[in-house]
Order: sequence, then structure tokens, then C-alpha cells
Amino acid sequence: MIKLLYFMGLVIFTSFSYPPDFEKKIDAAIKRVWVVNEFYTNKIDAADSLEIELYSIISNDRLLGYYSVNKVNACRMGGCSRPMLSSNSDEFEHFWCLVIYDRSLKIMRVQILEYNASHGEQICSQGWLKQFNGHSGCDISYSNDVDAVSGATISAISLIERLNYICATFILLQQKGVIQ
Repeated sequence: MIKLLYFMGLVIFTSFSYPPDFEKKIDAAIKRVWVVNEFYTNKIDAADSLEIELYSIISNDRLLGYYSVNKVNACRMGGCSRPMLSSNSDEFEHFWCLVIYDRSLKIMRVQILEYNASHGEQICSQGWLKQFNGHSGCDISYSNDVDAVSGATISAISLIERLNYICATFILLQQKGVIQ
């Protein structure tokens, strides 16, 4: 069962396993954040029931942080203003994003791994994405905390909603004692 979040009449995200060809990009991003040569990751299985894939990142038997790869819905096929007739997530264009967190669950890096939507690719700019660094994700609001990006409002809001959802998942996992 895939859960959907509705925001302003749009389906914002769904959770899917990410494509295996992302592994090299993920490894490179982790190495850029922590400047480590060797590390391994462990899937946090308890997050599956919350419709999210989370992984811990470990180097020299020390927890560095966590990462999540997410398929985020952007506009609907046929245009952003097309009326919503169903909740079928296949009708949406999407993009894949990587979010890397430190041990204290602060965002270290947000990276768009693949952008398949026909509008909103402006959010792929690493300069724009850097504004999320240092946030927990729970406290991010499009109107207050994030610089607007012309032509990518729906994609930007979808990304922010996903970051907030990941944060809420971290809180639940901490309460359950699954993560530190």
C-alpha cells in the first residue's frame, strides 16, 4: 500500500525503491560530505512501514549520519494546472532526490539525482539546494525559509514537503528507539 500526501490538491510524493544506477552518485555525495574513502550503509528496515527508505552511514565503526533517496512528484502529466481527477501517482511527473543528514539529523546535502519533469528543473541548482543545509527538515516553510525559484514552485513545495516528512519519520524512529 502506498500512502499519498495531499497538499493544495496535488499528490506530493510517494515512496518507491530507487534505481540501482543511483549508487555511484550516492557514494560520491557521501564522500564529498564526509571526505571518507571507506564507509558502508545499513538499511533501516523499521522505516519501511512508514513508507520511506532510510539508511545509516558508517565509517570505522562510527555512525556518520543517514541518507534517504526519494521519488518526489512534481506536475501532473499534461501540465501543472491540469485538474486532479484521480490519485494515481503514475499520472505525475517526478524527480529523485538524495538527502544526507548528520548524526544530529541536520541536513548536510540535498541533491537532485534525476529530474524527469518537464517544468521546475530550476530546483536542480546546487546553489539553490544549499539553503537546506543545516535545517532539520521539520522547520522548513516555502514562504518563510526558502528562496522562491521562478518556474519551479510546485517542485520546490514538493521537495520541502518531503523533507518535512523525512524529519517526522526520524522523530518517530527516535521515539521507538530505532535510531539515536
